[in-house]
Amino acid sequence: MGESLETALDSMVKPYAAITEYRTKWSGITEELMNGCNIRLEQIQVAVLRQIHDQTLLVGHSLENDLKALGILHGRCVDTAQLYPHPKGFPLRSSLRYIAKKYLHASIQEDTHCSVEDARVAMQLAQLKVQKGPDFGSNADIA
Repeated sequence: MGESLETALDSMVKPYAAITEYRTKWSGITEELMNGCNIRLEQIQVAVLRQIHDQTLLVGHSLENDLKALGILHGRCVDTAQLYPHPKGFPLRSSLRYIAKKYLHASIQEDTHCSVEDARVAMQLAQLKVQKGPDFGSNADIA
């Protein structure tokens, strides 16, 4: 687990529609942050697609939401929401905050949401799963 956890890309994207609710507690986004943002979706799509190719492994938590927002399809994803299933089973999902606390003993998203922190924690959880084996963090390890 000694790999670098450097941020490859982290950017705000200015939507075409007016923002009526920032949901700062969950998004980490404030009006002040968005005031200086002039990057549009198409620019981020290009930036992402310049960094990945068909064999790139994407790691994250509930990645389908991010990919849907980006309008990008990708076939090689490691999703911590699936690696660490909810104790009550599908369709429920454990939050990243919960599985970080349970398996990494780390507190995240205490005051606000930070996308970089979430990305690092998701990678650490994926690495932990590889290190400990397929049953670690699954409902099978508590049965």
